[in-house]
Amino acid sequence: MDELYTLVAWGLRALECAVLILVILNLKWRNIPVFGVYRFESLADEELYSCFLTCLCLFAINLLITNIIPYIFSLEVGVFELRRFYYSFLVSISATFCLLMFFFHSIKNCRFSFVARTCLFMSFVGTLTNLLQLVLRGYFDINILYSFYGPFIASQSIMDIAITMFFVFKFTSQTHRMRVPA
Repeated sequence: MDELYTLVAWGLRALECAVLILVILNLKWRNIPVFGVYRFESLADEELYSCFLTCLCLFAINLLITNIIPYIFSLEVGVFELRRFYYSFLVSISATFCLLMFFFHSIKNCRFSFVARTCLFMSFVGTLTNLLQLVLRGYFDINILYSFYGPFIASQSIMDIAITMFFVFKFTSQTHRMRVPA
């Protein structure tokens, strides 16, 4: 089952990379600089940039998680210490994602799009789930949620990428319609 989760994780990283590239292309097509000073001309430009910031944060955090978790599992410590470290790491990474989102949006003076708000909400739910697992499995050795935890976290990642993909494709079709004369 771990191999399936690893395969899904790397597949999602590839999709996130493709979506991030497509968002950057959309920004280029709309003449919005990726970095630097820019005053948004429309609400759609601001929403697209918020989607870019969300995709960038998701990609960076998920790439970090995918690369660090194998090292965590290779630590030679007791079972409970490993569980505590693993779930503490996931809680701190989720909190870091939320802080990065707030930080980047405040730097660009950009409102949160629907995509950003949804991803933040799902990250908050994931953080609470990891915190609950930390307490239940790390301190009390209660495995009541264990069978639901893996599919829940995997579906959360799939929903994150699905919602960003949907909005990026929406922006791409709008940009294409604006560029192609009728």
